Amino acid sequence: MEDASLVVAHSLAALPVAVALARRHHLPLLYDAHELETERAGWSQPIRAIAKAVESRLVRHCDHIIVVNDSIRDWYLAAYPGINISVVRNVPVKPAVIGTSKLRDTLSLSTEPLIYVYCGALGADRGLSELISAFRGISGDRHLVLIGYGHGKDALTAQAEGMDNVHFLDAVPQSELVTLLSGADVGVVVLRTAALSYEYAMPNKVFEYAAAGLGVIVGKGPELQRFARDYPASKSADLTVDSLRAAINSWSRDELDRLRPEIKAYSPPSWQTEQHRLIEAFDKVIKNGHRRWVRK
Repeated sequence: MEDASLVVAHSLAALPVAVALARRHHLPLLYDAHELETERAGWSQPIRAIAKAVESRLVRHCDHIIVVNDSIRDWYLAAYPGINISVVRNVPVKPAVIGTSKLRDTLSLSTEPLIYVYCGALGADRGLSELISAFRGISGDRHLVLIGYGHGKDALTAQAEGMDNVHFLDAVPQSELVTLLSGADVGVVVLRTAALSYEYAMPNKVFEYAAAGLGVIVGKGPELQRFARDYPASKSADLTVDSLRAAINSWSRDELDRLRPEIKAYSPPSWQTEQHRLIEAFDKVIKNGHRRWVRK
């Protein structure tokens, strides 16, 4: 630790050790809250209570906190008044070149069908069961492609058995994802709001859809709606089969073609620009030095 200038806690789980290290070596401490840490999905009430007790006790030792969006920042400011906090969004690296997608060739589809795509973890809280159900009896020639892996894939595959318009593809390297997505028409992300962390979520797949030039269907969370207000080709849906089906049916080839110039002109956030916020936060904390460690 002799050459260290800063201790960074990546998530609440690392915060107790980070506080101990910063205290021992008299170093500044930055808490990188990857999401709304005490409101994670799947946690029981006792675990949630312990997490809140730990964070509320240790957060006063943090010289700075970074979070991934404005909604989570506002929550932290309300919970812990007086903290130093800034937003560094979890956005992908902008690809230098978008190549020619082989998505339709892989699926043996012509240019006529509309392709709706989801990329990411195939888990229970991603709204994918409802999405597959929405494609049963869908109007027109529309196909759903689920790209990724996860513990829920087997159940989703079983649910889609016999459906010719639902397809599964393995995850691809991040460097190839936007090119693959560009062969689709509409990206979908409608999460189950099983916890406040999901309600406030802003999945980076939305920015990948935008980088690929797709229309989008997003959920009703505040951050997704913030994106929808800015993006020229977005529609919203609740996590119900009827709402999803209505949003899916509302897109047409003519509308997407009409919006193409606006989609092309949109410049989605990327890590090339967002990284400067992280560097600025690090520099500020290091420059200000360590805080006085006091017992309260």
